[in-house]
Amino acid sequence: MLKLESWIGLESNPEVMTQYAEELGVSSSWGFTDCFGFDADALSYVPKPCVAAIFLYPFSLVEARKRAVGAQRGETNPRVWHMKQSVANACGAVAIMHAVMNNLDRLGRSSRFLDDFKDSTRSSSAEARGLAFAPAVREIHSGIAARGQTDAPRPTADLDFHFLSYVEVDNRLYELGVYRQLHIHFYMPAFASSIWEIAFRA
Repeated sequence: MLKLESWIGLESNPEVMTQYAEELGVSSSWGFTDCFGFDADALSYVPKPCVAAIFLYPFSLVEARKRAVGAQRGETNPRVWHMKQSVANACGAVAIMHAVMNNLDRLGRSSRFLDDFKDSTRSSSAEARGLAFAPAVREIHSGIAARGQTDAPRPTADLDFHFLSYVEVDNRLYELGVYRQLHIHFYMPAFASSIWEIAFRA
């Protein structure tokens, strides 16, 4: 049995996540920001356009949510780029990749890395993408993961928090997890001012 590789878990910090995305090759004109509430007034402070959202949950709440709504709801969409996590404590990195890879047509880029990675994994399974991800991003992760406002955890730490991504594809909202294809999607209803209003109600 192979021992699972472990990385330092990312801090839930928009500056660190923005640096991570930039190292992957995303243009510096894009970045992450905090969302301080789910009401209309708080959401009005989120810069626009907003093309993805990442949530950090206590892991127990993630499991409770899967029990409540199911591990998968609705049909999967082959246009959604999804990978499974193959490295312990890498859920933050995987969440960033889900946010970025499902928006390559909107994001400016400073390198070919993301396009090349998408091309090379286009026909790959979610499991194969996860296995290809680790060697491709390991150096970037090790250079950024220790940054932040708090002391970085040990790579082998048993972290009780989990990142999930929300992305819009074909005018539907997809919740993307790292172990299963959590393609829980919602049609964009007429009453919503943005798809993120639906994300926060989900």
